[in-house]
Amino acid sequence: MNKVIRKFLVEQVEKYDTYEMLRNYQGPDITLRDIGRKLKVFGKITKAEYNKAVSQFKKEYYATSILDSIRTNQKIHDLIKYLGTKTYNDLIRSNKKIMLKNNKNVKVGQPERNWILQNVRDLIFFKNNIQDTGRKFDFPDREYKSTITNECNKLIRQLGARDFFGFVEKDDWSILNRINTNYTNWIKLIAKSDVAGLLVGNTVNEKVKSYFEERPIDQVVDLSEFGPQQSNLIKLKVPELSLADVDIISLLISADDSESDYDYNRMVERVRKTTEKGESAERDFISDLLMNGIPEGNIKSFSSYGNLVDITFQCDLMVKFDDKWIPIQIKSFQAKYSKLLSYDIGGILVYPAEKKRDCGNWVYDSGKGLPKSFDEDFLGVKCDNE
Repeated sequence: MNKVIRKFLVEQVEKYDTYEMLRNYQGPDITLRDIGRKLKVFGKITKAEYNKAVSQFKKEYYATSILDSIRTNQKIHDLIKYLGTKTYNDLIRSNKKIMLKNNKNVKVGQPERNWILQNVRDLIFFKNNIQDTGRKFDFPDREYKSTITNECNKLIRQLGARDFFGFVEKDDWSILNRINTNYTNWIKLIAKSDVAGLLVGNTVNEKVKSYFEERPIDQVVDLSEFGPQQSNLIKLKVPELSLADVDIISLLISADDSESDYDYNRMVERVRKTTEKGESAERDFISDLLMNGIPEGNIKSFSSYGNLVDITFQCDLMVKFDDKWIPIQIKSFQAKYSKLLSYDIGGILVYPAEKKRDCGNWVYDSGKGLPKSFDEDFLGVKCDNE
């Protein structure tokens, strides 16, 4: 099995010698030709020119892919997050995780006891302080629809039975457990498969689904070097993999090899960068709450790595106003959609106000009507609405 895993480790397009590509560039891009000529004449270029060349090479590489079509498409965004979560759950819970059993840096394992206890406490707090309407929703890794309360109870039982797995680094819960909904990372991987001609379909929707669709393992992994008996054993243990599975498994394996960990580090950086943006906005929001007299005891955060309230319900924190706890999702930018709002449990989406806005630092959307000033409606800030 280890040999077939190693066959995943093909060189990724982003790992290239930029200087060599510039010296040999003969394409149509004027910027790249000019920088390349300067490099050949003077033997060096500025850091700004180097970064510009990297950016232009990437644009040229992705030009024929669906990357631009999926960057800002909200429906595709939601589809990718849903399928990404299913892929993540299947990888850590099914036989697919044996593909990572020899890993040293990133493994599939169980979280430590304190992480489990904290998640149990957070799930109990969340379910006891929301307005559950009794509506049922689809949740990843579930056969049937479930209410919010019932989903919380199922997760609590899983945690109690230690029937819970995830990515672990040096015995710590890894930031890569956020990969399931990391749209930025998924679209890059999908675009690479599209450039390579691996995706099936005529529309963006069809190609995205093709990327996450499981296929017989011998269609996505070359088993030709193995004899019939060994190939059949591999197919028996892991009969199917998706292109998404292959990408994530290969990147996690490459973390063990400093010669091939470039794209793994890029993936981690994308996840970390996205996470930091959200956490920075959340820290600023909590700071404003405290400065406006909201007691610390009236703020309950769910921002730890792998927090199940955050992952499952997209709820970053709850704040108590007038003896009522409000579920809140924080965004670092204005968003048109929130998974939290779709659950109809009395939650709101909050994001920074535009600089031109005169009333406070934050705007909120309840999913009912136009966005409003959070500072005015919740913190008592007096606004001049004339």
